[in-house]
Amino acid sequence: MANTNDNETVSTQNLKTVIMKKAISIVVILFIVSIATGYAQKGEFIRIYGRDGKKCCKGRLIDVRDSSLILLVNSDSLEVNASSIATIKMKRAFGSNTIKAGLIGGGIVAILGAVTADEDAAFVGWSVGGGLAAGFVTGAVSGALVGLVIDAATNRPEFLVNQSQENWNKIKETLRRYSALARANKTKTSVSTVYQN
Repeated sequence: MANTNDNETVSTQNLKTVIMKKAISIVVILFIVSIATGYAQKGEFIRIYGRDGKKCCKGRLIDVRDSSLILLVNSDSLEVNASSIATIKMKRAFGSNTIKAGLIGGGIVAILGAVTADEDAAFVGWSVGGGLAAGFVTGAVSGALVGLVIDAATNRPEFLVNQSQENWNKIKETLRRYSALARANKTKTSVSTVYQN
């Protein structure tokens, strides 16, 4: 009778482990899909530099107008006049993808290492803590390498405005293709703040 009870307990524990592993796998997949979907709907990230060569603002490009552009900065819209812009650099600086990919890879593989922990495995067994640590290190290194390759292959266009309306007129149509409104086929946005240097 005691042997049957032990078998039922082991079977129940195995079932709980399988359910937990599947649940965590589904959560990780949904997280990745939600990040990818959210990123696709935003305008391109840009960095704007002023006359002095210093970065004056950065954010997601929402709209391009005849003499200004609209950025999304911390959920507020910011209008930047062309007369305040010396240089526009598209995308984030080199290295940002390396850091993000390392952290994401480390987190995902750490979770998988912890979920698949089995100290009684016939070939190689590990504890939850060991799986978490080894998974994070392995995932972080692998993710950072992938991010480094992505950073190296990413084209980061630069546009020189030099506070000139003539230069602005030459590049504004090109910039418009990177905006969130162009991606969503919308035509107008409201502005909460105006930046002037």
